[in-house]
Amino acid sequence: MKTKIKYTIVILILLICSKVIAQESSILYFMKDVPYSKTFNPAFRDNYILNIGGPFSGVNINTHTYDIKFSDLLYRGTGAYADSIVSPLGKEEDPLIFLNKINTELNIYGSGFISIFNIGMLKNDFYFNLELNQRFDFQLDIPKSIIEIVLLGNSTTFKDVSGTNLNMLTWKEIGIGVNKTLFDKKLTVGIKPKILFGGANISLYQSELSLTKEQDRNTLISSDIKFNSSFPFEYSLNENEWFDAFKFGSVNTNPIKFSNNIGLGTDIGISYDYNKFKLDLSITDIGVIFWKKNILSADIKGDFSFNGINSDEFTNYSNPEDTIKSTYISYVIKEIGKETTHSISSSPYTSGLNSKIFFSTSYALKKDLSIGMLINTIFYQNKIKTTISASAHKSFKNNINTSISYSYAHNNHNIGIGGSYIYKKAQIYFATDNILGLFKYDKLNGIPYPAYTRNFNLWFGVNFVIKKKEVPEKQEIRGPFELTYNK
Repeated sequence: MKTKIKYTIVILILLICSKVIAQESSILYFMKDVPYSKTFNPAFRDNYILNIGGPFSGVNINTHTYDIKFSDLLYRGTGAYADSIVSPLGKEEDPLIFLNKINTELNIYGSGFISIFNIGMLKNDFYFNLELNQRFDFQLDIPKSIIEIVLLGNSTTFKDVSGTNLNMLTWKEIGIGVNKTLFDKKLTVGIKPKILFGGANISLYQSELSLTKEQDRNTLISSDIKFNSSFPFEYSLNENEWFDAFKFGSVNTNPIKFSNNIGLGTDIGISYDYNKFKLDLSITDIGVIFWKKNILSADIKGDFSFNGINSDEFTNYSNPEDTIKSTYISYVIKEIGKETTHSISSSPYTSGLNSKIFFSTSYALKKDLSIGMLINTIFYQNKIKTTISASAHKSFKNNINTSISYSYAHNNHNIGIGGSYIYKKAQIYFATDNILGLFKYDKLNGIPYPAYTRNFNLWFGVNFVIKKKEVPEKQEIRGPFELTYNK
C-alpha cells in the first residue's frame, strides 16, 4: 500500500506539471552531488569535503524560444532549393506560414556559463567555496508587426511597431560562498557575494516607433529610441554631434583578463529538512554593473522619411557628397541624424543582472530515491518568465547518480536527463532539459543544430572530488544482554 501511495504522488506531480506552460527547466538544480548545483542555491551541500574544478569543469549552453522551433528560422529548402539553406526571408518561401506561428512577438533568449576555476571545502558546520566564472545573457523580443513589414511590406496607412527589447550582457564574476547548518542541521543558510567585471553590454531600453505612409509613397517614421552600450565601437561625431564614421573594434577574448566595468552582486538561499521533506528557496544574480569603458549611449527622437531598401544599394552604393567612403547603412544613419533631435553620450551608466528566484520541494521515497518539484522565475528586462518542472532522482552504489525530468511548453513535450559518475577522484557529469534536442537534429552545411526543438539546454563538466567518510550506523541486539555495536 505504501508503495502505491508513493508512486501515486509521482504521477500526480507529473500531471500537474503537464498543465503548466514552462519555458525552461533546471534538472541540474536537483543534482546535489554536482558542485555546480550551488549555482542555483548557495545553501546547497554535497557529500564532499573537497571539490576542485578547473577550466570547463562547469559548462552550460542554453537557448529557447516560445512560439517557434529553430527549424522555423533556418532549414533546408525543397525542390530547386534542396541543396540550400533557406529562411522565411527568402523569396521562395510563403511568409504567412511563419507569421501564423507567432502570437504577438518573437522571443529569442540565450545564456551561457563557463567555469574558469572553482574550489569548495567542507569544515564542520560550514561550507566554503571560491569560484571564477564567465557568464553570458541574451534577450531579444521583436513585435509581430515588425516581422509582418519585413516579410509582407507595409500595406496600411499607419502602423505601430513599438516594443522591441534587446539586452545582451557578458561578464566575469568572482564569488566567495559560505553556508552554515543550524538547528541540529535541519536548516542551512548560504550567501555568495560576487565581484562582477562587465565585458560587453547592449541594452535597448526604450523603442517607440510608428510608420505613416505619405503621398509620395515614402514612409514617415516617428521614433523615440534610447539605448546604452559598452562595446568596442569606434566612432566619430560631426559638427551636429551625430555619427560621422562608425565601425566595430576588436573584442578581447582573454579568459583571465578583467575589465574596468566593475560591479557587485550576491546569491542568497536557505534549505530546510523536515523528516523526508525538503524545502529550498534562493534568489540569485542580484547585482549591478557600473559601465564606464567603450560607452555609446543614444537618445533619438523625431520623424524622418524612409523610401525603402534596395538590396543592390548595399553592395553598389556610392554618394558623391560623401567625403568618406561609406556604405548604404552609413548613409541612412547620416540621414536620420539630419532629421531627428538626438543626444550621443559616452557617460558611464549602470545595468542590472537578470535575477532569478528558485523555490523547490522534494521528498525522499527511499534513501537512494527522491522526487521533486521546482518553480523558477527569471526577471528579464521588462519580462517575467516562470518555469515549473518535476523530476525524480536515483543513486546506484556510491558513485553513480541519475536524474530524469518532464516539462511541457506550448504543445512541446520535453524530457530531461542527467547523470554523474565518479571514477576514483574524478566526477564526470552531464544534464540536459531536452534530451530529444540532442538526438533529433538536422545539419546546416554539415553543422548539427537542434532543428526540431524550442529550447536547448546542456550542462557538462569534470571535477576532482573527495568524499567525506560516512559515520557507521549503530544497531541494537536485544536478548538476555542488550548490546550496541557498530557495523
